[in-house]
Amino acid sequence: MKPENWLEVIVAVTPETTESIGNYLFEAGSVGIVEQEGFLHAYFPAHSDEAGIKKQLSQYLDSLKKMGYPVDSSSITLTDLANQDWNSEWKKGFKPLWISQNIMVKPTWCETPANAPAVVIAIDPEMAFGTGTHATTSMCMTLMDGRTCGKTILDAGTGTGILAILAAMQGADRVWAFDNDPVATATAKKNAAQNEIQQNILFFTGTLSVVKNSQFDLVVANINRSQIISMLPDFYRLLNQPGLFILSGILDSEKNLVTAALTQNRFQITAITQKDEWLAFECTKQL
Repeated sequence: MKPENWLEVIVAVTPETTESIGNYLFEAGSVGIVEQEGFLHAYFPAHSDEAGIKKQLSQYLDSLKKMGYPVDSSSITLTDLANQDWNSEWKKGFKPLWISQNIMVKPTWCETPANAPAVVIAIDPEMAFGTGTHATTSMCMTLMDGRTCGKTILDAGTGTGILAILAAMQGADRVWAFDNDPVATATAKKNAAQNEIQQNILFFTGTLSVVKNSQFDLVVANINRSQIISMLPDFYRLLNQPGLFILSGILDSEKNLVTAALTQNRFQITAITQKDEWLAFECTKQL
């Protein structure tokens, strides 16, 4: 079959805006997004409305700027790519990724290596986030390694569903995973089915208000700082005693703010890990 032309949209990003802008581009119709040195490269079919994409993306960046985020709408560039098998070229850059000695993430098109660990999650890198390549995801997975078997798990802001899938594949008794974005929830369900683990996870679209009378042995939240802080009282309520709370999506510059909020909400910080400019916290519940 003849390869399709592509429209490449490039936009400058910062650690604070990468995830939100990436999500926006994905929902706007991008079929693949790659992060390279402070820029997102998003790929759209050639028949896409170039003027419409640029106008709407500029408006979205302006809205982020009004909220105080460092964005530059003038950084947007659009390029028509020559007729080529872009999909095959793009796939060459992705290989199986070892998260830990016990966990591997691989694209669906890659064969499982002979030396693969017990847990191999197949998930396609439509975005860097939620595939294990992003620092926050890999840190959460490392902290979850070997700690979910026989436990009840809540994955807040599930995104691609990879943390919920990991928990289920490690033998969790019950996994609930939610996101306020129905597109994310649908993607998570698809990824769970791809790994033949969908029957062990309850995915739903909504907020913590839906989770009222359940208790969990482990709560994991890989979302942004403001969302985490606003939900800390609910996380405390939902966590068993003893229980474990793992959170990421926190920048190094936000460490003191998040530490104070955790202490105020009666969480004991037992470990903080760092990868690049990102942090992950491990906490327990204080009575």
